[in-house]
Amino acid sequence: MRSARFAVGFLLTLACAVSSSAVRVKTVEPGTRTYGATDAILGALGTKRKVSKRFASDVVFFDRQTVPEWASLQIYNAGSVLRDETYIAELKKLGISAPALNALNASATMTSKRHKEYRVVVLQIKDNLAVAKELMRLAARDSALNAMLRTPGMRLVTSVEAVFGHQATSQFAVGGDAALSNLGGTSIQIELGVNRSSTVKLSDGMIVAYQFACLCWNTEGTVLQLHRDIDGGRTCPKGMAPVLSTPASAKETSDSCPSLQGHWRRDIDNVPLTFVQSECGFTAAAPDKDISHRFVGIFSNGRFQYKIFRRNELVACETVMSGYVDVVDNDHIVMNIVGTDGNCELPAGFQERFAWHRDASR
Repeated sequence: MRSARFAVGFLLTLACAVSSSAVRVKTVEPGTRTYGATDAILGALGTKRKVSKRFASDVVFFDRQTVPEWASLQIYNAGSVLRDETYIAELKKLGISAPALNALNASATMTSKRHKEYRVVVLQIKDNLAVAKELMRLAARDSALNAMLRTPGMRLVTSVEAVFGHQATSQFAVGGDAALSNLGGTSIQIELGVNRSSTVKLSDGMIVAYQFACLCWNTEGTVLQLHRDIDGGRTCPKGMAPVLSTPASAKETSDSCPSLQGHWRRDIDNVPLTFVQSECGFTAAAPDKDISHRFVGIFSNGRFQYKIFRRNELVACETVMSGYVDVVDNDHIVMNIVGTDGNCELPAGFQERFAWHRDASR
């Protein structure tokens, strides 16, 4: 599993059915977000969070965790869409960022009635059912992803609005098949045309708004559905729930795995870390202004296996590290890192081993 900030190794097939004339849209659809748009890559998994007392009302946003290694993901290109000033005013109420607003203003043109129109490209996941099935298939072979899917508040980005330059926007409006591919690092490209003869870098555009879906499970954890989260009423339909308490087909239960729940400190330097455990899966986080770490793990085959999403905040680069936990006793563990994806400044063969103890003062 890899973040979209580094090599992912997946191919997204875009089905484009667009005419050259732009559609005019005035109303923001329910569930549209702006805050946290830089994290909102199509097909990305992340958590739903809230910022209070910063805008006109509480703002819900997307905190990206990873982009699964999709084998294929059908996308619908709604093409070039015109937004009016009323629409932009609604986006401002939702907390649109200054860079995104600047990008929209750069795309604006004046109408004959001296009103501004803003041109954006809209991309959407075409088949939520197919995506849900693929997500379950990936989770069945990736214990860390399996644990992540059971994290409360987990969401998947299903639609984005992005601003590109005039030339790139006109390429989207042509229609026809296309493909989104990652060529290493952050160079994710959209390949357009019958022969994929033209490309548009995603980094050439800016996501200004997006929507995400809730992961809705049946009681047995054998059926997953994606339903748009609109912050009102039931997120999931009757008979489905937004949290899977037990991993599908997992043999381990809370009675058969150790508990890491609680506060820990690293022996060598007393660095703190808090584990949150649900059944036999856990998450942990160590935010920092320079280097941040997010942990996701699950007890499988007799021990905890985990992934660390290490983000260099200074250069906005993320590395995925893999490892396992040796449980010495109830109050002592050893965390072992056995490799990385090779992204950023850490080599693929990077290894690390540190002992931890429970924080008796907490």
